[in-house]
Amino acid sequence: MNCIKHTHPEAEGLNDCRKMMQRAKAGLLNGYLLEGMACPGGCVGGAGTVELIPQAAAEVAKIKKNSERAHSYESNYSSVLPELE
Repeated sequence: MNCIKHTHPEAEGLNDCRKMMQRAKAGLLNGYLLEGMACPGGCVGGAGTVELIPQAAAEVAKIKKNSERAHSYESNYSSVLPELE
């Protein structure tokens, strides 16, 4: 999980995403499964964000810390997900 973030922590935003894709196309990242996120800071810095990224990230971290669940699969609704697919 988060291999790119661990091995390439500087990679962020659309320009870096393009660079990584070009490196993969050239065969320099064999074995990688790339998922590109174009927003700086990830979804917390996405379109429509009106807060500075560090502030928005801090709020998300605060909510995460206070959450009863650590993973989405722990949802009260996980049992009905197969019905929705």
